[in-house]
Amino acid sequence: MKVIFLDIDGVVATEEQFMRNRVNFWKKYEWAKELGVPYPFDEKCVKILNEIVEETGAEIVVSSDWRHHWGLVELAEIFKHNGINKMPRSVTKNKPVSFSWLEKNRANEVLDFINHFDLKQFVILDDLNLKDLLDKGDARDKFVRTKDNQGLKEAGIKKKIIDILNK
Repeated sequence: MKVIFLDIDGVVATEEQFMRNRVNFWKKYEWAKELGVPYPFDEKCVKILNEIVEETGAEIVVSSDWRHHWGLVELAEIFKHNGINKMPRSVTKNKPVSFSWLEKNRANEVLDFINHFDLKQFVILDDLNLKDLLDKGDARDKFVRTKDNQGLKEAGIKKKIIDILNK
């Protein structure tokens, strides 16, 4: 099984979406207000994610902090409304190892999922710098850091992700 560990902010929702007026977003999209979704995903980033999933057949595992606010069913609804064609298969489990070190916790949670399911084909997408914290096997080589103002739109990222998943 191929897996994309997906952070949301800075990957499919860029800084531009984060800065949007939430009240106006909720007025326009009732589903967002009902679910308490603060902003939409970037349409271009979603298109690229859909292309990656279609080309690789990868499953999506949400590693984003969004998993603390919405369950898998709600995340699937959010994905659907934002145009993501494949719903998330799972989320990483909350396994903090540090009180205030978000990157260390995120890396630990992803590594725990990889170990639990003995994954071989995966990619980790995040705008946080997790690379030096991913100390298991080839996880460092399967980490792709995005820029929070570009997400998946950054030049060359799509090809890099596809190459990692298809190795």
